[in-house]
Amino acid sequence: MNKISENTIEQFAIELLEKSGYQYVYGPDVAPDSVTPERQSFEDVLLIERLTAFVVRINSNVPADAREDAIK
Repeated sequence: MNKISENTIEQFAIELLEKSGYQYVYGPDVAPDSVTPERQSFEDVLLIERLTAFVVRINSNVPADAREDAIK
């Protein structure tokens, strides 16, 4: 009987998401103390700048205030 590790599940999920068009970013590369931080704290779950850019890109015809509400 094969045991499934947390790493195996994580790698599987990453591969599925990449096949669906998502971009994988290694956590330490966007950590608050990295050279290229994208979050102020490890408690920040969402990368707000990336989310905002994506919402604008896929909803360019939607008023800005509605996009802001959606992000909130």
